[in-house]
Amino acid sequence: MKRLNVRSILALLVALILSVSIFGAMSSSAASVYVVDESGSLSQDQIQELNSKLAEYSKNNQCDVVFVLKQSLNGESAANAADAYFDANVGFGSTNNGIVLLFAIDESEYAFSTGGYAYSVFSDYECNELISQVAPYLKSQDYVNAISTFGSGADYYLQHAGQQAEPTEKKHNPIWAPIAAAVGAIAGWIGTGGQKAALTSVHQQQGAKNYVRSNSLQVVDAREQYLYSQITRVPRQQQQQNPNRPTTTRPSGGGGGGVHGGTSGKI
Repeated sequence: MKRLNVRSILALLVALILSVSIFGAMSSSAASVYVVDESGSLSQDQIQELNSKLAEYSKNNQCDVVFVLKQSLNGESAANAADAYFDANVGFGSTNNGIVLLFAIDESEYAFSTGGYAYSVFSDYECNELISQVAPYLKSQDYVNAISTFGSGADYYLQHAGQQAEPTEKKHNPIWAPIAAAVGAIAGWIGTGGQKAALTSVHQQQGAKNYVRSNSLQVVDAREQYLYSQITRVPRQQQQQNPNRPTTTRPSGGGGGGVHGGTSGKI
């Protein structure tokens, strides 16, 4: 009986270890390198520093954030090259969450490739916003800042996914509003009061009889009568909700019915 209990305990421990291992494999990152420089444009120290940044963004968001720098596409499209790299090397967790930005120096072409959760986060709008921030650095061949900007921008969109960006408003101290109104009223009263005092020949009239020539008009009956009113109704404009933003979709080369998202173009 004692031997049976020991075997049962060992079996439970083995099952527990296997479960933890499987769960860890499902929730781990497929990417081992987050900055890939096939052009030799970056030093090892630069690659190491940038790789650490993108690895941290990937871990915090459970979504691989990868930048691939190529010298040439060799006749391949940037989108196909980005998708192929994604399928072979990228994907966090069981749904392959990830985003890749690939840039080819000779062709000056870029392409995003997204999958899993990142596919829904990075619509064409977010991709275009992101490349607009990165493009100036790519044009000037400042690849360190280009990769750093891409990483921080991707992290921002992943952190704020589903939140509508609101314009930044400068906050004012509410006490200044009544003070400003009072100062304006006093200044206006002083200005108009001086002008009114200068008009010594003008006096307020209580009626219109002084403006009518004597014996030129005989009023038999004087009264005021309300005739009608006209009300014009204008529909109030409703605040438009953001429409669903389109996402460029490409089939995954890995099969299984998966898809990639992401825009591509020339810098």
